[in-house]
Amino acid sequence: MTKAVILADKTCFRYCLGWKNHSRVIDSKPIWTEIFKEELKMGLLNEYANTALSEMQQVFDRMDDKDLQPALDAIINAKKVVCYGAGREGLGLKFFVMRLMHLGKDAHWAWDDTAPSVGEGDVVFISCGPGFYSHVVFIAELCKKAGAKIVLVTAVPDSDMGKVADVIVHLPAMAYRAHGDLVPTKQPMGNLYEQSAVILFDCMSRMLKQQMNVSDEEMEKRHRNYE
Repeated sequence: MTKAVILADKTCFRYCLGWKNHSRVIDSKPIWTEIFKEELKMGLLNEYANTALSEMQQVFDRMDDKDLQPALDAIINAKKVVCYGAGREGLGLKFFVMRLMHLGKDAHWAWDDTAPSVGEGDVVFISCGPGFYSHVVFIAELCKKAGAKIVLVTAVPDSDMGKVADVIVHLPAMAYRAHGDLVPTKQPMGNLYEQSAVILFDCMSRMLKQQMNVSDEEMEKRHRNYE
């Protein structure tokens, strides 16, 4: 929690919460108490946001464009792209599926009832932080057996999923139940990996946009127009 420094003189209370150029004069203690409580709440938001942003910056400082290019090439050359991830990872990955569609790719979420079969020339794009969830490995093995290329985003390349994948993007963020030389986190469970994955997918979307020479206007035309 943000520490407060309180200075008092004969006529007022002045306090500062550590924000640059931020101080306030309060004429009475009751008013000061209520505002001080509110500022402390805002301080927690600021602290937690800064923690998340700082940790994510450390993650991306360990990565480079070359780490993503094999995955980008696979997507560009794919006939279809089917995406899958479990839990919060999957929710973030749905952002990517939507952008792939806006970019003109034949893209699908694996558990949609309209998701097609996969085969030669297709890509199955999977996010699996710890790399060992048995049902995710099973799905990847089925798709690989059908002839699809497996593109994996994971915190642990040397894992069961890593052994199945054809292309691996190493996202070095601490994931739930993951291990290895990863950016540590003060956040609970898999927050850092999941947050970093969403930013990664948006960055990949922009890189694909540039490499596929797709304009904003083309993407907007593909946006759903019945909502």
